[in-house]
Amino acid sequence: MALDEALDGLAAIDPRKVRVIELRFFAGLTVAETAQILNVSPEAAVGGGLALLKTGDRIRIDLNNRKVDVLLPPAELEARRAAWTRTWGFGCAPTPES
Repeated sequence: MALDEALDGLAAIDPRKVRVIELRFFAGLTVAETAQILNVSPEAAVGGGLALLKTGDRIRIDLNNRKVDVLLPPAELEARRAAWTRTWGFGCAPTPES
């Protein structure tokens, strides 16, 4: 009962995190599988370039050449890379097999 209440409380704040908990801990999916279901890049979860982007960052999408450019100074990207810490797939704590 306490777990249901906790999940209901979390759903009121951030329903997506409840979905992550359901997929990771109840369904037993990996971080990559959870990311795929939630349509989030696994690259972001493991520190790839998408993990460094923030809301409002400018990017250029070139569909013809299948390319995406981040329109930030290299020094800013390096600072973000240095400050980045893994959140284990959308803010969840790691499991022993992670």
